[in-house]
Amino acid sequence: MRAISCSIRNRPEPESIATLLQKDLEVSKLRLIECREPRDQDVWLHSLINVARTLNPYLPPAQAQAVWARFSAAPCFATLRDFQRRWITLFAAVAARDGARSRRSPPNCSPPRPT
Repeated sequence: MRAISCSIRNRPEPESIATLLQKDLEVSKLRLIECREPRDQDVWLHSLINVARTLNPYLPPAQAQAVWARFSAAPCFATLRDFQRRWITLFAAVAARDGARSRRSPPNCSPPRPT
């Protein structure tokens, strides 16, 4: 799991990452951190869900929060649609083990349907 955190934060990876997870990390970084049309091309949301499923349960809160802070600090975060920002906020709350903040997530924050 440390490899995921390092990958997002642009640090050397201490171990290999599964190919599918590496793809999800790359898509998430490309769209959200490098700000390549994240508002309109939101296929990254599916990838980010997979990253959250893998990262949040296994990293200590401080390490997981650092990853979500990186996404939230990206220059294009403010330009995302509301539902896109809510997903990232929810992932950060889960990473922080903040149940109250997780529950405040809007009810229409349901997973996107694959097309």
